[in-house]
Amino acid sequence: MNISLGLDAGKTNHSLQSIAIGHSTGYIGQDDSCVAVGAHLGHQNQGDNSIAIGFQAGNLSQGNNCISLGYKSGYFNQHNNSIVLNALSPPLNSTFSNQFMVKPI
Repeated sequence: MNISLGLDAGKTNHSLQSIAIGHSTGYIGQDDSCVAVGAHLGHQNQGDNSIAIGFQAGNLSQGNNCISLGYKSGYFNQHNNSIVLNALSPPLNSTFSNQFMVKPI
């Protein structure tokens, strides 16, 4: 079962057991067992078992088994098995797989 709430949430290729809540959340290609809560996040290609919470978190190409929390965390091309926590205004992206990033420290 999938859950999509919000304008254009889970619009295209919304896979099994995924949740998209918010405007344009999980818009294109949300894979299996994903959660995306906020506006414009997990927007394109959210990988399997990934979580994105916050404005534009995990926005473009979030990898498999990822967590993005905060404003534009993991915004572009978040690598597999990475965790990104952002409390600043510029986007914070991962630079390689199996990474933990947080701003500010």
